[in-house]
Amino acid sequence: MILFIMVMSSMISFVCLLFQVEFISRIEKELYYPMGSWWSWWESIHLNSLYFNLYTFLLGMSVSVLIAGALAVNKKRGV
Repeated sequence: MILFIMVMSSMISFVCLLFQVEFISRIEKELYYPMGSWWSWWESIHLNSLYFNLYTFLLGMSVSVLIAGALAVNKKRGV
């Protein structure tokens, strides 16, 4: 059961990561917001609170579940 949860969490993480990359490219194109320098682009996105969306929330949750599952498997094995 734990392995199933870990696999599903991995799949959700992958899908959320793809959607997040699509979201970033949509911001870049629709808002005419060229990336330019990577650091200044992310700094501006963070200042405008555009970084927090459903995809980043689900990505964080699924990675947390994946880590918890890995820790549970290690504890079960006695490692």
